[in-house]
Amino acid sequence: MIVYDKEIKKLIGTEEITYMGNIIKINKTEEEPNILLLTNQKLYNLKSKKNVKSKISISTIIGLTKSSQSDEFIIHIEKMKMIFIIKVKIKEK
Repeated sequence: MIVYDKEIKKLIGTEEITYMGNIIKINKTEEEPNILLLTNQKLYNLKSKKNVKSKISISTIIGLTKSSQSDEFIIHIEKMKMIFIIKVKIKEK
């Protein structure tokens, strides 16, 4: 079980945290530090513990692709008959 603070608890309510960690979201030409929060119901992309950039229902995730050459991975999301791809990499400490 992952321990989390009041801000996160307020954000997710009764959802259970599966994973939470710092990532770098890769946009076309820039890299942006974020927090990836995975619960039993949703995937959250957080700018900070109080600022939700996006949240996605687990049921819309149709796949993950992990690079064999780096620590990058892609989250494939189906939404409204389109597939979105979010490219992220684990942030170095």
